[in-house]
Amino acid sequence: MPVRRMRSEAKGPVVGKESVEVRQESRGPESIRFSVPGYPVTTNQAYRRRKGYGMYMTENAKQWKALIGVLGKRAMAGKAPLEGDIGVSLDLTFDTFRPDVDGPIKLVLDALQGIAYKNDRQVRAVSARKFKGEKPGTGIWVYSMEREP
Repeated sequence: MPVRRMRSEAKGPVVGKESVEVRQESRGPESIRFSVPGYPVTTNQAYRRRKGYGMYMTENAKQWKALIGVLGKRAMAGKAPLEGDIGVSLDLTFDTFRPDVDGPIKLVLDALQGIAYKNDRQVRAVSARKFKGEKPGTGIWVYSMEREP
């Protein structure tokens, strides 16, 4: 029986015309909202173990994390990272319900550190929803806890 590869292992993150268009909604100066096109990379897919070398991050995960950083910077539009207690909300769209909803959370939080907030220790609330759709992607909303949704 052939080994079935997860779609995100077979294809890297989408980097192209779609990633140039940052769909940003501003909910005031204390929040940003943007979308990242492409298949969300889960933590299980992001790290591999190599005998004699320990754990390492895969190229696919590095690219996806870098894409989140680039689009996060565009969404911040030159603003300084948010201060105080932070909340993060994720809308994850996969082409199947198979991946866990919690898989991409750590990578997203790490990618936005120093961009949307100074340190991910500021994050006090995280919510994530998983959807099935034809166009995989991740909707990200970072907000100050003083302006909760």
